[in-house]
Amino acid sequence: MIVVLATGENHLRAAWRICLGLGAVPPLSLLYLRVKLKDPEQFRRNKMHRFPIWLIVKFYWRRLLAISIIWFVYNFSAYSFGIFASSWLVFILPTDAPLWKSFGMATAINSFWLPGAFFGAFLSDWIGPRLGLVIGVTLQGIVGFAMTGAYGELNQPSRVAGFIILNGLFMALGEVGPGANIGLLASKLSSTPIRGQFYGIAAAAGKVGAFVSTYVFPVYKTTCSHRTTSTMLFLILITAQRIRLANLFRC
Repeated sequence: MIVVLATGENHLRAAWRICLGLGAVPPLSLLYLRVKLKDPEQFRRNKMHRFPIWLIVKFYWRRLLAISIIWFVYNFSAYSFGIFASSWLVFILPTDAPLWKSFGMATAINSFWLPGAFFGAFLSDWIGPRLGLVIGVTLQGIVGFAMTGAYGELNQPSRVAGFIILNGLFMALGEVGPGANIGLLASKLSSTPIRGQFYGIAAAAGKVGAFVSTYVFPVYKTTCSHRTTSTMLFLILITAQRIRLANLFRC
């Protein structure tokens, strides 16, 4: 938003190049710090130079499969559910609104994640990541069912406030449950020598879910428009699967 305000809408090519360059600074900084940072003593002591691949697969494939599917399904549903935001933005911003206002509203929408992330961090410390994941995803599913069932009534200019509140609550609960606990579970479900590889594979599965959702969900939404029953069954299937998989292991 700030870059577009600075360059103006007549110089968007310069704006996206500046944004791309600024976005590269944090990961490059982390890469430099990681190269300079020494590995902790526990890691150096337990580090394996030769990995017994078959033994690792034998002991950890179930846990890796479970957490990978959970991460995939969560990102698949969470990223695709963001499509709802565009439904009520048309009630707030006029069709000729400047681009920086659209970016500003996108920033406001993303701020709904913050309170859920803070509360989820404390909740997982109080009751553990497994129960935190189950409670968060159950509450998020309830809100998702309510939004889906009442979508026809909420998708009105006079009820945009209720739509924003429910959408923000859905996003915050997503961080309370899966957002705050999936990564924590992925880092706890394996031994120290293979923790990085274990976490990396599970995280990659989540990114694939987000990528797939951007192609699948718009097609599903267009095909099943005005079919509330089909959409509710779709969301019920996703939530039930996440809850069932969250109980496959104890933490």
